[in-house]
Amino acid sequence: MPLIDIDFGRDGVPILIGDPSDPKTKNYLSTLKRNAGEGNYEFEPFGFEDEDDEIEDLNLRDEFEDWDDGDDDEDNPATWSNEDWEAFIKDTSPAIWGFAEAAAYFYEKILMPQDLASLPNRGEKDVLNFKVTYEPIEFEYRLSAEEQKEGELIHLKLGDSLSKKEFIDLEKRLLDNIQKWPKARIFHNQLTTFYSQSGDDTKLDAALENMARLFPNYLFGKLALAQRLIAHRKLEEVPALFGQQFSLKAIYPERDTFHISEMVAFHTLMCLYFMEKEDLFSAMTHRHLALGMEIPDEISVNWNVFNKLDDKVIDRVKSYLDEIRDDEIKIKETIIQLTEPTDLNLN
Repeated sequence: MPLIDIDFGRDGVPILIGDPSDPKTKNYLSTLKRNAGEGNYEFEPFGFEDEDDEIEDLNLRDEFEDWDDGDDDEDNPATWSNEDWEAFIKDTSPAIWGFAEAAAYFYEKILMPQDLASLPNRGEKDVLNFKVTYEPIEFEYRLSAEEQKEGELIHLKLGDSLSKKEFIDLEKRLLDNIQKWPKARIFHNQLTTFYSQSGDDTKLDAALENMARLFPNYLFGKLALAQRLIAHRKLEEVPALFGQQFSLKAIYPERDTFHISEMVAFHTLMCLYFMEKEDLFSAMTHRHLALGMEIPDEISVNWNVFNKLDDKVIDRVKSYLDEIRDDEIKIKETIIQLTEPTDLNLN
């Protein structure tokens, strides 16, 4: 079965192609800015049909760039006045500019404390009582020169379009490597990548379960299996993978240092898990932990998880606003809470 490489984005960064005259475009740009980071995405306008439209489009693009420079306090809900919040509450629409930021701010100030009060104690949480490093971490098993060379060759093969015979040969080669070098996790990882690319869900699930069994301390193996369980809606099986804990330090008490990639991947997965359980408080907490540190360009981030969380927060806030929109007293009380400093600590 030939495998097809599909490129996303442009030059390694996300790109938004949108109509500058559509108010939702600015909301999408705001989401990109928050999730991908300043300068880590591109915006390409479309929608003009003649020269005059193109000139107008370029003027709108300049307007977007002026907005995107971060100097306009109007786009920061923390600086909004009572009048701004009253307008937001009484005329709520996902199409308004900056809605995602306002909804997230509203949730954290108004609804998050309510959710926290209703949650049971699930054990230790991450308070960053460990060191996060950007340098490679050496574990007990180190690849030999032969294993490393073979891993590099397999890596190149996984990126190729394969004939049916090459496909069968590569699977056999990976299984033989696992038999030959049973302690080398790299070949287990490559086998799961192979099955994922081939679309063989049955073999993928078996390979992930086998890797988690053989390497119980391998975090990325646990995360990959947990993601499959979530995809299969087997949420009740996820906590057991991590010893009923949701903190890196609680899962690995003997470790004092974790790599930034482990930090990002673990809390992204936990964000997804709690989001699927409709526990927005815990999902938001893990989101802050996943994105709260500088993330190097070479670290892969699953932005789809955080974008989906944005949508769920927006829906929750809209539902709450629908309840209070005709209650002037409740609106005034809510605005007071929104404009007061908060002591809520997500970490």
